[in-house]
Amino acid sequence: MKTIKQIADELGVTKQAVHQKRKSKKLSIALQPFTSTVDGVIHISVDGENLIKSAFLQKNTVNKTVNVDVNELSTNLQVALQFAERENEFLRDENFRLREQNDNLTAALIATTERKKWQLRLPWRG
Repeated sequence: MKTIKQIADELGVTKQAVHQKRKSKKLSIALQPFTSTVDGVIHISVDGENLIKSAFLQKNTVNKTVNVDVNELSTNLQVALQFAERENEFLRDENFRLREQNDNLTAALIATTERKKWQLRLPWRG
């Protein structure tokens, strides 16, 4: 059997953290058969110790998974942002090119229209 302090030291957490975990709804009932108090010191059997350790490991695994997911999400967002910036630059260039082409076509249309008007005014044209 181990004390709360011994379990806390093995887990690298405080005694208070083990007490809080032990008193949580999930563990408090499950730990009752594995807990005894001798001279005011709480002792927990190997099975109870395993329950507490697995509760801490589950929490740490969840936190690590969340941190990995956040880091991965951040990396993915940065890549997507870089792609969007390159796409935006390409579209800006394409927009400029199309405006230039539109200006050239408009100028050609005006010139053609003016030529046609001039040709229609000439008296020898029939």
